[in-house]
Amino acid sequence: MKRKTTGLSPKANRVLVMLESMLTAGIISVPFMTILYEMEIGLTHEQIALTQAAFTVVAMALNIPLGWVADRFSRKFANILGDFLCFLGLIFYAQAHTMLDCVLCETLFGIGIAFSQGVDSSLLKHFADKEDPSRDHKLFKDSFGKMSSLCQLICLVYYMIGFAIGDMNVRDIIMISSTPFIFAIIAGLFIHDDSVKLGKTKAEAKEKAENEEEDDDDTLFDIIKKTLRDPKLNIRIAAYMIAREMTHGIIWCFTPLLQFVGIDGKWIVLGWAANSLAAYLGTRLARRFSGSLPEWKRFAIPVTVITMAALAMSVNLSVFTLCLYVFFGMAQGWTSVTMMPQIKIHTKEKRQVTVESIAKVCSQLYYIIAVWLIGRAADIKLEYAALATILLFVPFAIPVAIRLKRLSESEKAEDTGSTAA
Repeated sequence: MKRKTTGLSPKANRVLVMLESMLTAGIISVPFMTILYEMEIGLTHEQIALTQAAFTVVAMALNIPLGWVADRFSRKFANILGDFLCFLGLIFYAQAHTMLDCVLCETLFGIGIAFSQGVDSSLLKHFADKEDPSRDHKLFKDSFGKMSSLCQLICLVYYMIGFAIGDMNVRDIIMISSTPFIFAIIAGLFIHDDSVKLGKTKAEAKEKAENEEEDDDDTLFDIIKKTLRDPKLNIRIAAYMIAREMTHGIIWCFTPLLQFVGIDGKWIVLGWAANSLAAYLGTRLARRFSGSLPEWKRFAIPVTVITMAALAMSVNLSVFTLCLYVFFGMAQGWTSVTMMPQIKIHTKEKRQVTVESIAKVCSQLYYIIAVWLIGRAADIKLEYAALATILLFVPFAIPVAIRLKRLSESEKAEDTGSTAA
């Protein structure tokens, strides 16, 4: 049975998905939230940590189930609902006066992110593959890389806007931060989601029975089990976890590091802006050079770069060595282009959001452990945060790179054999 068509072409839908993702890529008020917590509401550091924990717990608990809901029913409306809940979270944050208010806002954010996370890239792959159904998924890879670049660029723009309006009342800044989500919701409404959904139609079930094919169970727990047991997926999820969290695990130290070398006040925002610019440059480098590299090298390059920069920072922390933090940003940008597409390409279309959610929850679990240990090291001496980053990631990165190399070689041999046949 043919699906209903819409006036929008796959290319137009793909552009709308990229626009929606760009608008929600960052939040203008992020560098100023500490001011709200400490000066406006009067929270202690422990209370701030508990407030942030509300977001983490909710997002991790709901990410996979709501990813499955998006795959089963509608990715489009999951994305819209997620953006709307984030919009509400910012509106309520502008009115927050107690710790309980902040917990409520972070809970809304957690639910919103759980609804929308992984939807944009899944829709992007669907529309790119409809437009160009080639086996190498070139259009999807190019579109994903472009979307990653634009998202990093919009983060840079948001930080510069934050610097420009930094003297305003923090609550007004938070209200301004909610505006892009309104436009993202509007863009999302125009997207036509005709992607394959989880669950079999009666015709599909009958066809499978007639052909005596193995029944493909699409329950949530079955997808989790199959994903974690799939050798082509679990090693790529491991690579994604290491490459992503190696840059992410130390990011919370960035502001203290800037303060340590004498940069303070509104100028810290420029430090964050510089990090976003470096990430944008990293996406551009990945788009330019990663396509010709084997998969294991695309993973090994950011890990090696971060290791060298972190080693220099652990030996001597100064304004000069802190400038090496730019390589963390560039590695972050490179990783954002190269890691997730490999997971998406090896995942069935109807499981796209669920599998990406599984990858991100695994990554978040790794992050929680890493950031706690890095924080303990930083409490002893700030320079030790960089050293802890090396010790927590490099020993795992080496065997993952070796397995990726072997997997790439076996897949290449399989492709050669199938082509010859």
